[in-house]
Amino acid sequence: MKKVTLKLANLCIQVSDIPEEWRHALLYPIPKTMDWEYSLIKTRLIILLDNHAGLPERSTEAPLRIINTCIEDAKKNNKELWLTFQDLSKAYDGVDIKMLKLALRRIKIPEMITNKKLDKEVIEVNFGSSKRMVKPLTSKESVRILGVWINLDLKSNFVFNQCKDIISKYNKIIRSKQIMDLQMKYVYNHVIIPRIDYKAQLLVWSNIQVEKLNTVCRYVFKRKASLPLTTPNSVIHLTMGYGIKDINTIQAQRQLSRVYNQVIAKGVMKEIFELNCKQLQSELLHNKSPLETWNISLKDLQVKHCLLA
Repeated sequence: MKKVTLKLANLCIQVSDIPEEWRHALLYPIPKTMDWEYSLIKTRLIILLDNHAGLPERSTEAPLRIINTCIEDAKKNNKELWLTFQDLSKAYDGVDIKMLKLALRRIKIPEMITNKKLDKEVIEVNFGSSKRMVKPLTSKESVRILGVWINLDLKSNFVFNQCKDIISKYNKIIRSKQIMDLQMKYVYNHVIIPRIDYKAQLLVWSNIQVEKLNTVCRYVFKRKASLPLTTPNSVIHLTMGYGIKDINTIQAQRQLSRVYNQVIAKGVMKEIFELNCKQLQSELLHNKSPLETWNISLKDLQVKHCLLA
């Protein structure tokens, strides 16, 4: 058995992949604060179901797209939608036994006593003798999931201000530093822009919003590079110039690549993408898929809350 296991492990390393079944559930022994001395008794086991991050050809894009599609559907069709998020950081230290027992009752939903006011007030949930206070967020408030902030109203202002602050904080740091233009280019292209790109992956900003972000980038860059503020923007962004990445171009490239990823995806992400295409085609009264023909303005209310459109 040991030889077979070793052979399988070496094969996984050689091909840089793992069996498909391993992606469905992963069991990790999380060590406690003391040295676990190779004893499972001194660890806390956590099982990751439907894991996406950290696996070959997998990323957090799939769960984020699925969540965003559910929000879009609820927004367009005026449906009620509740999303709950569990802070997994608690699992690395301790798990309440009563909560664990309830979680294991997957076939029968445990009885809970809750107050009937499902609004902005705090909801009191009783689990046996213990109580949990839950405060629902409003549709305009944003919540962080997998490093991306989302809200049920699909507003982009919160993330836009976050990205603007990322650029502004960096500009504030380098304003008094002795730094070369090529060093600034590297930080912008390989640190700042990827952070913005990840945070905004569920959004499509307007040209005005994108230009505001690019302006914040260019202003300090021109000053630190001793360039006149009237220097054409093309000198900053073109590869024949400094080659600072244009956020508008990055946004278009990333959205196209993510659509492609959904087309070739498998499982739930593929099914939701196909359903989304059919719904969009039905709403637009087209006889062809929106992936084949597209002549609808984005100002159309029918596609206002659709990332695919």
